[in-house]
Amino acid sequence: VTGGLLLLAGISINVWAERQFRRAGVGVRPFSPAPVVVESGPYRFTRNPMYVGLVAICLSVALLCGVPLNAWTAVAYAIWLHRRFVLPEEQFLLRERGEAYADHARRVPRWLI
Repeated sequence: VTGGLLLLAGISINVWAERQFRRAGVGVRPFSPAPVVVESGPYRFTRNPMYVGLVAICLSVALLCGVPLNAWTAVAYAIWLHRRFVLPEEQFLLRERGEAYADHARRVPRWLI
């Protein structure tokens, strides 16, 4: 049940976040042009809802397969996403959006905490 709920949550968060980007005219691919800082929808709770959704999906697979010990893959995936995408994207957004992004970063957590 937990795995199914996590899968549903991860997919829902990704769809919701993607729609917010599309409405604002922001590219979904990493390092796409960012004409605005999106602060609505899931971006009120985390600066990286798509990555949160992906990690939730990864964790859900471990649980749905009945091997909870494989939850370490979700942790490893989160670390990889953080280093490979989150940190470089933050620098990119600071260059692109300057103080608008810096203000958003001060108010909204990078992940969920």
